[in-house]
Amino acid sequence: AAAESGPWRFVANCEMRRAVLESCEDQEMRREMYKMLPARIETTEDNLEIISRILAMRFDWARDVGYDSYADMVFESRMATQRQAEVFLLHLQNVSLAAARREQEELAAFARERGAMSVLKPWDVAYWQTKRQAEYLKSSGFDLAAFFPLPVVLNGLFELVRRLFGLEMVEVEEAVPLWHESMRFFHVVNASTSIP
Repeated sequence: AAAESGPWRFVANCEMRRAVLESCEDQEMRREMYKMLPARIETTEDNLEIISRILAMRFDWARDVGYDSYADMVFESRMATQRQAEVFLLHLQNVSLAAARREQEELAAFARERGAMSVLKPWDVAYWQTKRQAEYLKSSGFDLAAFFPLPVVLNGLFELVRRLFGLEMVEVEEAVPLWHESMRFFHVVNASTSIP
């Protein structure tokens, strides 16, 4: 076994799936990871029965108060009617579909120019989008990290946590065992009481 040739073991969660789909050069491995996660969350017979009961109860509730469907009843109290929502979604589809197809064709051309041998499959899209973005940023000389230096990001994050939750992050200066020398250790402290 080797890092380059495997075998590898992946945890089937969303974060790992995304990492593999965006970074793995092996198309077959991307395909397996793409198809693996939905298989973990298949609907069981028990869930189907529960969902069917919920839908039936919602339908009965809507009929009892004079609506043709639960959707009609829910849309009554919303800012848009069901018809307005459908019109909006149709308009959104009409104005965005051409751009989406153009972007898809551009991505496919980019992949072909770099050796992709087949039509892009759903498990290929994130990989080639990541490659394309990295190449664009490199060729344009754009360095995203320059806009987000770590001290500025940490100060912004800590200020947000303080304002939202009344918590302060206090860096611990004494020696704390860390797994890497670049790591820093913070106590989370209640800002009003100064109690960790």
